Amino acid sequence: MESLLYYSIKLIYGFLYKEPLNSIKTLEFFDSHITKSLSEIKDFDKYAMDLCIRNLIIYMYNPTSLYTIDWINNIVRYIRHVMDNTDILNILYNTNKSSDYDILESSFQASYEDYIDITLPDSQKYAIFSLSGLGIDSDTYNKYTYNEKFSELLQRVVYRRIIKIDRPQKITLVDILKDAKELYLKSINNNIEVGMCDCIKIALECNPLLHIGRGLGSSLDIEPLSMIPEFNPDHFGVSKRYDYYWWPIDDYHSRIKAFDKLISEYRLNK
Repeated sequence: MESLLYYSIKLIYGFLYKEPLNSIKTLEFFDSHITKSLSEIKDFDKYAMDLCIRNLIIYMYNPTSLYTIDWINNIVRYIRHVMDNTDILNILYNTNKSSDYDILESSFQASYEDYIDITLPDSQKYAIFSLSGLGIDSDTYNKYTYNEKFSELLQRVVYRRIIKIDRPQKITLVDILKDAKELYLKSINNNIEVGMCDCIKIALECNPLLHIGRGLGSSLDIEPLSMIPEFNPDHFGVSKRYDYYWWPIDDYHSRIKAFDKLISEYRLNK
């Protein structure tokens, strides 16, 4: 699993686990610590990672719960929402399914930690449901034969797929476009040649809500036009191509103007 989202989750979680602070304020957390870890990443990739981490922190921020363990639990909750059935089955593969529920639960956590490559805090007890969304009744499970236990687990995985996961926020295209414009401005200010499409794709990839239910290792690879139909040459009066670009690569003004046009339009239609 090497997606931008997964790498960002690992970076944030690793800092939290190693730094048992009593409480962390969002800006302090982001500006003073996490960004230091990006110093070896160069150019556009650094800006993309910076954006993904920042959006994850904003997504998980709760002003009433600033303790480190609350941040960790928010990450665990978010991972549960992102995981798809392939992730769950991979975790179950290395879980002890033949014994009683207590052993199932402890081995599931061990397999979860190995699969996601994180270590959960010893101070917390994580139920299978809190890690995966699998609702398993312990008393019923203990009465089953091995085949029945295996069948029950598969049924729970199937049932998990049809559970509607409510997003605590709405996907806002204005925010995605503003992120894309920010990426573009950072790039051109550092002499990096990039087009609007590249920046919008990364901005979509850096939106935590779009990853829910898609799996931990999956990059989104969403075509901007599928979410932003106005992102087409006709909308900007473009009639000529410059290789793969709508404008010459150094025509910064036209691209910034196009970003501003889209942001203004979507803000009005919000």
